[in-house]
Amino acid sequence: MDLAEGKFAAFNLFIENTANFKTLGLSGEKGILKKAFNFLGFSPKGKVWEYDSIREEKISKSTVTVFNDLTELTGKVIPKNIVTVIEKIAGIQQVVVIRVEINKKTAADFTTFMDKNQQFKNFEEADLFASQASILIDKLNISRNLIEKIEYFDFLVEATGAGTWDWDMISDKVVFSREWKAMLGYSDEEVENSFNGWKNLWHPEDVPMIEKTIKDYIRWAGINIDLTELKENEEKQRVLVDNSYDIIYRITTDGKIDFISQAWTKLLGHSLEEALGKSFEPYVHPEDLKIVTDFFENIKKTKKRMEISDYR
Repeated sequence: MDLAEGKFAAFNLFIENTANFKTLGLSGEKGILKKAFNFLGFSPKGKVWEYDSIREEKISKSTVTVFNDLTELTGKVIPKNIVTVIEKIAGIQQVVVIRVEINKKTAADFTTFMDKNQQFKNFEEADLFASQASILIDKLNISRNLIEKIEYFDFLVEATGAGTWDWDMISDKVVFSREWKAMLGYSDEEVENSFNGWKNLWHPEDVPMIEKTIKDYIRWAGINIDLTELKENEEKQRVLVDNSYDIIYRITTDGKIDFISQAWTKLLGHSLEEALGKSFEPYVHPEDLKIVTDFFENIKKTKKRMEISDYR
């Protein structure tokens, strides 16, 4: 507002992955703003505005766009008679939109409302300000996205029960997760979060190899997963499947059999070896083959869960 020598100013940030934008900040004499908002019926601060193609077309042609009055900018979003009264209450006329662009798209804008007796003239300053704002907003977006990805990664790791360790050799910072220590049979306090804490856990036979390899890298990181429980569950499932009276099988989307239970041999007399990796079609009754092939085609097209049972 001060840079533009305006009377009021608003900062609008476009919402990521949408065409809508949100008014995040307002500047100016609070008493006048309160009167204007009372007449308007709401405060624009915090409001999400739906995409306005007319507005976007008007401001997308240059960094700084000057409107002779507020009605040129608001269009059909706010009735013209209301806008005219607000202009009188606030004592404004000319409106200037300073557009902030990132990757050739509008990322934000500073909308400045000039006093009715004043004209905007600081074009070069506004252009420079917009370019600096673009760098800052882009940097903040990158930081936010990075934090979100790290948090999501941490959530995934925690959900899988995996243990992680990380050694940044530049900062000499070492971090071991509690899960990683627990997998090795240690409490969180027993293993020091340091290089020596890690080195003390190396197997003696691997020390020469590790010390030689360390010199080639600036960062080491790893994820350890305890497969004991998973293997035990797989074994239980395999026993259940193999002892099931029903034939349980899996067919790939290209029609190849890639798993069959033992009941296949017991009930039909076919060996598992002759069927695995082969097409399912020779094993379906000729009169029912079209029903089954159509069923698979529907699954491939719709990607939906479907069922079929009446075939031989």
